[in-house]
Amino acid sequence: MFLRTIILPMSAVIVLAAAEELGVSREEARAAASAEDESPEAQRASRLNTMKEIVRGIKLQSDEGEDRAALELLPDPLLRYSDPAHDSLEDATVWLWRRGGRPAAILKLEFYPRLDCGPTWSFCWTSLSDTRIDGQMEGGKSWSSQPVDIVPQWLPDAPLPADDAEQRLRQMRQLARRFTAYRIYGEHGRSQLRLLSRPVYRYCSEAEGIQDGAVFSVVKDTNPHIELLLESAIDGESPRWRYACVRHADAECHLLLDGREVWQAKMQAEIDSRRPYFWFQTPATQKP
Repeated sequence: MFLRTIILPMSAVIVLAAAEELGVSREEARAAASAEDESPEAQRASRLNTMKEIVRGIKLQSDEGEDRAALELLPDPLLRYSDPAHDSLEDATVWLWRRGGRPAAILKLEFYPRLDCGPTWSFCWTSLSDTRIDGQMEGGKSWSSQPVDIVPQWLPDAPLPADDAEQRLRQMRQLARRFTAYRIYGEHGRSQLRLLSRPVYRYCSEAEGIQDGAVFSVVKDTNPHIELLLESAIDGESPRWRYACVRHADAECHLLLDGREVWQAKMQAEIDSRRPYFWFQTPATQKP
């Protein structure tokens, strides 16, 4: 840890000369110097590989009584973003686990290189599951988050879902634009959130009567705060459009439909891994 903090600002020559004095091997010093000499693009690519390695080491299971099922991780992130105004958040990715086709859990994995405590990984979890989710990381950390209370609401004044998948996608994007949102976050006060125009994930679940569905992220700049679900679901004998949402930030969040508030989440400052939304941090200088 000390090597990375002290050596990286030095040139490669000074690094190698100082290696013995600092009590580290020349190989370690060369590796640190090489990392410093990488271009921003190479550093970004290397960090993505690190994120993939971390996420692949996370195992999630849904607990349905005697039936415990492993959740499936999508191989690539849904989204990549940064938020320099938020504690110098330099890089982040969004990952999704699913059960069947339907989304079950979403993770924001964020990298903070300049916190007072040192470089840090932040893991921001939100559950979309109606059953408990048990999580386990390679480093030994584990948790059990309780089921989320998602109650989908039928979307008023919506057209019937189209028969064609591409037409349904256009319908979902049009319907999503009826939603607006804002957050209230401490000294930052109130600020508007915006809806990403394209869904980050699309799915169906015949077993649950979902003909088509999509997850839209509602973001502050590019940082997701709300995950909005739009679904064509069977109501009686025919499908109708419905919506639901979950929080994905600790800020107080409000969602409006056609200008009328339909959902809100209060500020959540405490860390409680039993909740459907929670977060924790680990040093970026060691494996989580």
